Amino acid sequence: MILRSGELWGGPARWGGPPRVKAYRGGLRDDDVGFEFFTFVEPNFADNPAPQWGARADGSVWDEDGTARLRVLVTKVSQNIA
Repeated sequence: MILRSGELWGGPARWGGPPRVKAYRGGLRDDDVGFEFFTFVEPNFADNPAPQWGARADGSVWDEDGTARLRVLVTKVSQNIA
């Protein structure tokens, strides 16, 4: 779904608050399963161990039905997506 839409989605944190897209820094290791992506949008919370993007007034990250959405370009996939 991420490959087709070009969007990465995120919900609210377990302890509440607005929805955020969350990710891990760095590339996948050889034995990791997942995907790598690139975005031109700087994270709102770059100092966290896991960068997070929340809705913004400029529309680069938006909240749709309680889900934060960020446009991304997937650059590597290390799992079967068929």
